[in-house]
Amino acid sequence: MTDPVLVEVLNQLEVREMPLLSWGVTSGAYGENEILDLLESVRPEDDPEDLLERLLAAGLVFERGLAGNQFRTRMAETVRLARHLRQWFHGPRSDWRTAKTLVSDMRFLARPRVVPVRAVVEQELTSRLSADLGEQWTTSHEATLSAILGGRSVSEFQARSTERLLSAIGDRGGTCITAGTGAGKTLAFYLPALTHALSVPGPAGIPRIVAIYPRIELLRDQLGTTLKLVTDLEERGSGRLQVGVLYGATPHDRANAKRGRFQGWRPTAEGLTSPIVTCVKDGCSGDYIWPNKDLEGRLLRCSKCGFELNSLVFTRRTLASKPPEILFTTTEMVNRLLGEPSMRRLLVGDSSGAPDFVLLDEIHTYSGTHGAQVAHL
Repeated sequence: MTDPVLVEVLNQLEVREMPLLSWGVTSGAYGENEILDLLESVRPEDDPEDLLERLLAAGLVFERGLAGNQFRTRMAETVRLARHLRQWFHGPRSDWRTAKTLVSDMRFLARPRVVPVRAVVEQELTSRLSADLGEQWTTSHEATLSAILGGRSVSEFQARSTERLLSAIGDRGGTCITAGTGAGKTLAFYLPALTHALSVPGPAGIPRIVAIYPRIELLRDQLGTTLKLVTDLEERGSGRLQVGVLYGATPHDRANAKRGRFQGWRPTAEGLTSPIVTCVKDGCSGDYIWPNKDLEGRLLRCSKCGFELNSLVFTRRTLASKPPEILFTTTEMVNRLLGEPSMRRLLVGDSSGAPDFVLLDEIHTYSGTHGAQVAHL
């Protein structure tokens, strides 16, 4: 957690940088005397030189300059670097100093982030769901929702999303959830989806939830969050869900992981280091190892804390033969694998049933040919 004192002085430094940045001027910087005087005016009770050292050590302010010390906040330095990115190609005649810039012009806009107030308590939400769903809302639903929330309140748009998604299961059409960054769109989807998946039995061999992401890094981030939640729910005795992942790094089997140069599975004495996700336990970011004794692809063991993850299905052979309840994949994988009979059932189901929920994340990024193809989903 960043020191509140440093956050206070950083805000004042950034406010004074904003006018130049807003017009695309990125060459501005504080001189040493100038920044020390400003720090002293903002925090007269603290030593300005000590504050500056703490800001530099925390990476909140950067120092540079040949003729004299110049200082910029991390915000201003990031904008400056982005503004002066250049196109560079390999070759003896290529010089990045004379290469063309990638950004022709820019303006910078900063404003306070606004997030919805989370004022809907758990009891109010369950009362609303019970009234909306009637007999479909059971004690199992209520217990599962309570376990997922863990005493947290939700915002009004999350409550409405939960009501809408749980009442529309099996209907045609979809629901679009829009909110700012950090507002809680992920919970708005997974709260009703996981509540339903853990409370109502589904057809065997078909995922209950298929989550489709446009970018691998986004997929991996959301996968880690969901695995942590699923693991916590299992440890508290609230139900067990298997989570599968299908993208470029997902090997067909162990032999494929060993010889696949581009999948990222690195061999160690204990097994293969996973490129998919890091340890989900609090305070640990260790790499997961696929142990040598596990051939099926059902177990990952943390190399740092030893925690064993057995809720992730990460080989294509096991995904096809024993589909998980939740599947994480990408739009590219859906496009490539829908034509394969063994994978089609995993992605969209068959005559016996289909996924209850399909998530298309970041839909505002779908455009052009790619967007037209995704629209057919």
